[in-house]
Amino acid sequence: MAVAAVQPRRRRIAVVDGLAGDHELLAPLAERFELIFHDGVPRDEDELVRRARGADVVLTQALKARFTAGVLEQLAGTQLLVTRNAGYDNIDVAAATACGICVAHVPGGSAPAVAELAFAGLLMLLRHLGRADREMRRGVYDHAPYFGAELYGKTMGIIGFGRIGQHAARIARGFGMRVLAWARRSHGEEARALGVTEVSLDELLAEAHVVSLHVALTPETENLLDARRLQRMRPGAVLINTARGALVDEDALYRGLVSGRLGGAVLDVFAEEPPPLDHPLLSLDNVVVTPHIGWYTRETLLRQVEEIGRIIDGFYAGRPRHIVNPQAIGRR
Repeated sequence: MAVAAVQPRRRRIAVVDGLAGDHELLAPLAERFELIFHDGVPRDEDELVRRARGADVVLTQALKARFTAGVLEQLAGTQLLVTRNAGYDNIDVAAATACGICVAHVPGGSAPAVAELAFAGLLMLLRHLGRADREMRRGVYDHAPYFGAELYGKTMGIIGFGRIGQHAARIARGFGMRVLAWARRSHGEEARALGVTEVSLDELLAEAHVVSLHVALTPETENLLDARRLQRMRPGAVLINTARGALVDEDALYRGLVSGRLGGAVLDVFAEEPPPLDHPLLSLDNVVVTPHIGWYTRETLLRQVEEIGRIIDGFYAGRPRHIVNPQAIGRR
């Protein structure tokens, strides 16, 4: 009598904070894995644990889903925790390592989207597009209030020169801008290829008409642009932050904008998200704000899902990709 072969259990992936459209986007993974969807951000740590428990792989995208030591210690069967983002500051990586959970991220998947949003906000600010649109719809047809400024011939300062920063440099060069860059390590070859000059952070702040943040949030970069460094910025300069709110001293930024020392700001991120309605920066006309949507395009999500598949396959084939704590490999 023939004995039926035992089929191996399909690995289980828990999507703990799914987005609208995830069922369609993640369909290729569902063909190879047991995919469990949970829509929206968990209310608290207990709900996050319930959603993630029992999964071999946990997939997250929302920074609000905080993987603390208390959460990670309850995920006994989890081997891999993957965030769709380039940043992973919502995950206690040291605690994950202690638990034997590998943490992976998707660097660069959102680079075009984030860089494009930075310039969209910049043009909206410099050419008063939001107000012009609103007033025209009210029947007010007058060019006088919209005296603007050009990017051509100006200097762009890019803080952080990874994939997003490099994409921003390409766009800036297309506008005819001179581009300066600062990063924690030199990117000489990439900078030269893009016609970008690497300088010190103080030199960048002093010379740039526009300063755009594209650096990860770490203990070393938290409050990177504090009151002292904001004061070093060129008078009338514009600050763009599409990275992380905690990179900037928001109180000092507000003072610089109110005083006229700084010309404006484009902010897709805040230290607290969502920011309270009485946040001082929300009251200023020379600030453009968006709700952390720099990464949020269909193309970004497709790139992220494709890379997530490669990360999971590589992990189980012994070819790990984008693991931020390789010392955890093989501990579980």
